[in-house]
Parts: sequence; structure tokens; C-alpha cells
Amino acid sequence: MPGGNYFWGFNSEWDVPMEYHTDYWRPDNTNAYYPRLRFEGGGNFQAQSKYLQNAAYARLKQLTLGYTLPEEWLRVAKIKRLRVFATGQNLFTITKMHKAFDPELLGAQSYPLSRTISFGLQLGL
Repeated sequence: MPGGNYFWGFNSEWDVPMEYHTDYWRPDNTNAYYPRLRFEGGGNFQAQSKYLQNAAYARLKQLTLGYTLPEEWLRVAKIKRLRVFATGQNLFTITKMHKAFDPELLGAQSYPLSRTISFGLQLGL
């Protein structure tokens, strides 16, 4: 069950980024994910099954695609070898967890994993 500052905010639910905390209870949204917003103090903090989440996930950590151009294409330019490539890290994650969470960093006090895409050339003369 998620909890603590990562789920509810540092001092209260008001500390959670609003992009993740917009589905709260109000009279026109009685099936909301989060309970009614309240100011600090009071409230019900008992554990309950509503917030149990499956932390299973699949993530594409790194993928590199490359192509070496045929030598006959490169002879005119007097190049022996030319390879082009692209590398991506943390390209996507499949999980049923709430979108505010990174299942690989649960409970960790760290920044979320960044997505990186790089392109390159390897040239041999």
C-alpha cells in the first residue's frame, strides 16, 4: 500500500503535485480515487484495501538500433566504414500502479528515472 510523503505529500495532501491529485472526493465526484481534501490535522489515516496496488512492472531499460552502411556505398567518399545508431534509455514502463509512482523507486528518496535518446555516427577512414 503506498503511503508516506510520496503518496500523501510531505505535510498534507496539498504537497502532492496537483497533476496527480486532481481526482479527489467532492459532491460531484463521489467515486474519486483520493478522499476529500482537508487541511492539515485530523483525518483518517487507517490502512485500507482501496489503496493497495500491484507493483509489478515491465520496463524497456535500454535499446540500441544501428546500421552499418555497405562498403560499396562508401567507396566514392573514400570511407571504409560508417555506422549510424540510436540509443534510448527508459523508453517506456508498463504498470498498473498509480501514475504518480515509479515502481522501481518505491520508497526511495530520489528523482524519477529520466528518459534519454541519443543518436550517433561511427566513422572509419
